Amino acid sequence: MPRVAIIGAGLAGLSTAVFLDHLSRARQRPVDLTVFEESNRPGGRIRTFTRDGYAWELGPESMLAGRESLNVLLSLAGIPDLVEYARPEAKRRWILRDGALRQLPSSPAELASTQALSKRGLLRAAAGLAAAPLKAREDISVDAWFRRVLGPEATDMLIQPFVSGIHAGDSERLSFAASFPRLAPLTEGRLALLRRMARKKQGEESGVNAIPYPPATKIKRGMISFRGGLETLPRSLAEALEGCIRYSTRITWVRKNDAGKFILATLSGEELEYDVVIMALPANAAAEMMAELLPRSLDKLAGINFIPVATAHLAYTRQQVEHPLDGFGFLNPPREKRPFLGALFSSELFAGRAPRGNVSIRVFLGGANDPGRVDLLDDKIIELAHGELRGLLGVRGEPAATHVHRWREALPAYELGHLDRVGAVEEEAARHWGLYFTGFSYRGIGMPDVIDDAWRTACRTAALLKW
Repeated sequence: MPRVAIIGAGLAGLSTAVFLDHLSRARQRPVDLTVFEESNRPGGRIRTFTRDGYAWELGPESMLAGRESLNVLLSLAGIPDLVEYARPEAKRRWILRDGALRQLPSSPAELASTQALSKRGLLRAAAGLAAAPLKAREDISVDAWFRRVLGPEATDMLIQPFVSGIHAGDSERLSFAASFPRLAPLTEGRLALLRRMARKKQGEESGVNAIPYPPATKIKRGMISFRGGLETLPRSLAEALEGCIRYSTRITWVRKNDAGKFILATLSGEELEYDVVIMALPANAAAEMMAELLPRSLDKLAGINFIPVATAHLAYTRQQVEHPLDGFGFLNPPREKRPFLGALFSSELFAGRAPRGNVSIRVFLGGANDPGRVDLLDDKIIELAHGELRGLLGVRGEPAATHVHRWREALPAYELGHLDRVGAVEEEAARHWGLYFTGFSYRGIGMPDVIDDAWRTACRTAALLKW
């Protein structure tokens, strides 16, 4: 019976394990599967904190449904009935411009009347979208690509705040092809070759991803969470893997013995032998274990930087907030020079996130362009966030409850050269039979991207084991 170790019980590791367990059972090929987790809980950065009737997300707030890999994962975990859809108003969003909130167009019909862009900026963006695709023979930054296509105003007012709000990154340093893979086919030249190489290494062109998805309950496309919060997902995945997860177990290094087996050393002194190792940790954590196996690409793995973010949750009575909060939230463009990235109307997205008659707003600070903000004391972060909400949303009085959470390494930065870095790591890892990397450090930071990659990794493992 082959022995498979998955290191990390975040979304990537749990999803890969559930998919692999399914393939093992479906093909009647037993596998000895162990997931190692350093902490005492599953989920990684997916955390739901509850207090006094509030449910506050400390990591991602929600996720997008619509991909088959998610349908399968939820069905295998037995939780399609726990899916909650965001309220229809969540489609409405705002942008901060000249010190005031301007509603973003949510449909083409609203473009003509939007105050988020000037008429000149809107016409420039429309002309760019109608033009021929931009050719890029080398890696190009997110800022440079959109500036050439949409023009400076649309880039400053729409793209930069989107990148700051979603990636927490610096659009001038982030790789367009790595950060926006679904738009990357609009470019040509060397980037197309890099993408083909990356797909081949992931197995999409070599047949190992040819395993069809099993039947699953279809979850309609849209923004979703779960009854009890987003952490319901990793908890349910962990329950489906009962007996397979070793919590509070830190792996210190991974090597190979003379027989070609992987040896995993734990902090407590164990040395465990496995046939396949799937690294589902953030790249920097994985690099600490890979010195012997990846001597040539270790610097590439360790060179994937991470961005710090702090979030402040502030609760008020509904009467304290003048703004109707009838939407998702708002983003803050860097050109506004305000000390935060944006805010979500978190209690208004899904039902049951705040006591009746109360609201909760989540403010994001830090990011690649303002990392020092994360180090402020809790009281200072709350004071800063409350001050911004008071001016922008018409908040009166003091918050009824608050909570601050910091992620020193919140998100990976897909900086220029990211595809080359990942390619170098994959190439050297391929020299070791049964060594794989998956997770948000490599091929997409969004939860749907992570789940897609987990399915690919499970399929690659099944093909390797000749299931």
